[in-house]
Amino acid sequence: MPTTQAPAPAPAPEKAAPKPAPKPVGGSMITCPDGKQGYACTSNGHPVVDGQFCPKADRGRTLKATNGTTVTCSYDPSVRPYRWQ
Repeated sequence: MPTTQAPAPAPAPEKAAPKPAPKPVGGSMITCPDGKQGYACTSNGHPVVDGQFCPKADRGRTLKATNGTTVTCSYDPSVRPYRWQ
């Protein structure tokens, strides 16, 4: 009497790694942790305000300020230290 073998089990399907949440784009409008809704936030969670000091982590970053203008965290020797301008 011939013996039959059971078919090999199918390999378990690979689970795709969950995709990380997308990071906000530089000028995206979100609610900042301090409650200001609809403004781009600095790295420390505050709305970007033209002319104010900017954190070291934001140097070179360009965002949309609360007055609607596009500003960059940059250094100007006439108005030290780094500011949104």
